[in-house]
Amino acid sequence: MLKVGLVGVGGMGSVHLKNWRAMEGVQLTAICDIRHDLLNEKADGEKLYTDFDEMLENESFDIIDVCTPSYLHKEHSIKALKKGIHVLTEKPAALHPEDVKEMYRTAEEHHVKLMVAHVIRFMKDYQILKEICRTKKYGELLEGHFWRLSATPTWSWDNWMQDEQRSGLVPFDLHIHDCDFIYSLLGRPHTVSAVRSQAHSNALTDHYIAKYDYPKATVYAEASWYAGEKYPFRVGYEVIFEKAVLRLDETGLKAYQADGTLLDYSSAAAAEDTGINLTTTDGYFEEMLYFKNCVENDTQPAAVPFEEVEGVISVITEGVNNAKINHN
Repeated sequence: MLKVGLVGVGGMGSVHLKNWRAMEGVQLTAICDIRHDLLNEKADGEKLYTDFDEMLENESFDIIDVCTPSYLHKEHSIKALKKGIHVLTEKPAALHPEDVKEMYRTAEEHHVKLMVAHVIRFMKDYQILKEICRTKKYGELLEGHFWRLSATPTWSWDNWMQDEQRSGLVPFDLHIHDCDFIYSLLGRPHTVSAVRSQAHSNALTDHYIAKYDYPKATVYAEASWYAGEKYPFRVGYEVIFEKAVLRLDETGLKAYQADGTLLDYSSAAAAEDTGINLTTTDGYFEEMLYFKNCVENDTQPAAVPFEEVEGVISVITEGVNNAKINHN
């Protein structure tokens, strides 16, 4: 039975909290958050701490799960790693490539495992796309469009998400999902360019479009926070292959094949043909279960390698630094 401690029980922490409680072979022994009222609301028999250092000092853990605000991921991860505890941390690992390197260097020095929770690597619709690319089922990938659009988050503690120094805003908080998956699919792009539009009114609008050029393909990724709480969350992709267009949107995942036929990957029969083997359709549960199994079996979390984690932060940094910016 692996003992798990969770730090941060807000938005993403609540998701992780539910999944640890549902997972076999683990015991969630303690949870930590600086908000005592939130701890009491979320608690279900775990020991409660408002001080992370105190929790590390008083308890024994196999795994620490870091779900605090982005700017605290490095600090909390390194503290746990130095105690000889395996760490799963929410994305982004950090906001600077050098900080990512330091985190992994610390894990290596203390002979423990570190994994960054890049969740869409564990989502079925994205794993299907990756398998199609690997097998070249529809020939070569020619062009891709990914999107991840949302209302501006106004609910975060101390409004940290709208503070660029603490969250990195849309590129590091939202766009990172698609950038990470594109990197896992095609590697580091040869060239990176971006356009960014920002407006500061009652709430922040931050719209970011990155263009990633590869020798035989171009991939675009769009991400945004739009001011106004009514804007619906939208996510998907459209990938053009030589012999099909694969599209994920609110209607599901479909392949529009060059021979005129339509293949609906939302159906069970089509999904079985992909070779994807997931225990659930919940990417969050899958990534956490994967890390738990890595710790249990003493294997490195190769599904999210250091080189790609560091590379993604580096690519986003390059895009942000070189972006054409439109703002008021």
